Formats: sequence, C-alpha cells, structure tokens
Amino acid sequence: MTFPAPRDDAAIRALWSSVIVQAIKDMDSRILCDIRVAKNWMYTDNRIGIGSFDWICQMLDLDADRIRTICLTREGRKRLKNNNEGNRRRRTKKETTHELRH
Repeated sequence: MTFPAPRDDAAIRALWSSVIVQAIKDMDSRILCDIRVAKNWMYTDNRIGIGSFDWICQMLDLDADRIRTICLTREGRKRLKNNNEGNRRRRTKKETTHELRH
C-alpha cells in the first residue's frame, strides 16, 4: 500500500522542530534522567537513524554541529528556545524553525 506524498510538509517540519526544541528544554530540566536522555540523543554517534538528531537536522536543513555547540551553554540553550519569562504564547512553525537556524 502506498500513501500519497503530503502536499504541504509544514506539519511534519513543525513536528520535528518541536522534537529538537523539547530536547533543548530537557537539557535544562531539574530531572537528571531527562537531562541525560536529551544529551545522549543530541550528542550520540547514531547520526543516520530515522529520528536521530542529525537526521532531523538534515530534514530541516539545519547545521547539527552548530546547534550542538550552541547547546553546550545555558545561554546558548536559552537563546535557541527563546525562553523569555512571561512569553508563553504559542510559536508558529516558521518562528520555531527560524530560532533553530539562528
């Protein structure tokens, strides 16, 4: 059985972008297990598997190594996840992808 290709991949891109953003948030979690899982996923050697950090970055046309470098510091993670206190509005897919690229 074959499925037709999606006419618009915006939902797929938003899904994978949110996976990366959640991992970045988990790195600042107070739950040690969340931190370990997020770091292991982002810095693992499995760079080709579907759903791996590198695979997602490739799908979103992002520089995985640059994001990893930025995520080494709390300041970098804060910048990526746009963690402004009081700013709880829902970001659009375009905003999420933009913040991961810059």
